[in-house]
Amino acid sequence: MSCSLISKLAKAKQISILNVRGMVRPVANLPFYGVYRQDGEVTLKDDLLVCQKMLNYHPGRNVYFQKDRHIYMLKSSVDGKVVFSREKVDLDMEISEVEAEYKGKEMEDLFKLTVNVISYEESESNFLISDKCAKRLSEVLKTGEFLRVEVQGGGCSGFEYKFKFDTVILAGQDLVYEKNGVKVVVDDVSMEYLKGSTLDYTSDLLKTTFKISNNPIAEKGCSCGSSFAPRLD
Repeated sequence: MSCSLISKLAKAKQISILNVRGMVRPVANLPFYGVYRQDGEVTLKDDLLVCQKMLNYHPGRNVYFQKDRHIYMLKSSVDGKVVFSREKVDLDMEISEVEAEYKGKEMEDLFKLTVNVISYEESESNFLISDKCAKRLSEVLKTGEFLRVEVQGGGCSGFEYKFKFDTVILAGQDLVYEKNGVKVVVDDVSMEYLKGSTLDYTSDLLKTTFKISNNPIAEKGCSCGSSFAPRLD
């Protein structure tokens, strides 16, 4: 809003410039409203990520909520990289406010916008490759190839696992794991959702596929086993 427009508003309503300015900016000692970090940007611990009067983002992994008077803020609890995600919401009708708002309504799936921060601390020992998986990879990988494992937004539960054969390792982004002569590569963002899990291989009458099992941050998943909802605590 320009200074000339503020002056006109002040004269028309016979109020002071300071009062008009208060309509478009927070009160003293409070930050401006808005999104302070974009997807993929670096942030430090306790940095402000989002500041809104009516909060429409949810705190995700390594992000905490803070309220100051009438404003709501999301801040990072670690040094790392910001990741915005779109996650499916499962309504809990046992909460009276939720039941009052949504009971009896026909609606499509609901999703929420979540702000996450992926920390820089990575540990290779926290990602395991099963013997069965390593054996299958030795049978199907061509010379120079490896299996790339990714976590992307989507699927039935909000996040889904992706597997593909690749030949290019991205310096500074990819983590390389080896077992029995085969390689598995995971990018640093996906690894935050895979720590402590096991890469396995399954074969049955319906399909043969690579899969992630024993993921400690997966709160629940769909029946197909390819998607999951992460724990946010």
